[in-house]
Amino acid sequence: MGGINQLISFMKERNLDSGRFIVQKWIQFKTYKGNSFDMRFHMQKNDKGWVWRVTNLAKGGKPLPFETVMESEPDTGKLKVPLIAVCKAIGEAIDQAYPDDCFADIRMDIGIDSEGKVWFIEADCRPLFKGFKKIFLSSYQDICQRLIYYSTSKQGFIVAS
Repeated sequence: MGGINQLISFMKERNLDSGRFIVQKWIQFKTYKGNSFDMRFHMQKNDKGWVWRVTNLAKGGKPLPFETVMESEPDTGKLKVPLIAVCKAIGEAIDQAYPDDCFADIRMDIGIDSEGKVWFIEADCRPLFKGFKKIFLSSYQDICQRLIYYSTSKQGFIVAS
């Protein structure tokens, strides 16, 4: 079991062997130009529910548009449907689990493995928007404004967006 021994050695070298950890099994994500990647979805609320934007695809690299990374995939448009459905379901589950909190902006990292299976990696309820700013400045401005529109409409103000 070289893998377990390597993990233990790695943790000891970095003084990480004194705590408790959860270790996730290795997932071989899809690759783009030889590098594995995951997708970063920003889910934001409006008066109709959760809406989405793919901000970037990253794995220690630079942000890229979804279509660029998925250009070699057949039916890229069809791939977005299950990804968005997963993110909306997670947003709705968070709303149900925490009904007294008001989440209006959640970043979700989603991966697709080499066999096409969708994997939820993490959610962040205080996301940054750097990926948008680097790719689409107009989208960056829109998502920053969307939070203001949503919160003011929840307070009863009429907002023209």
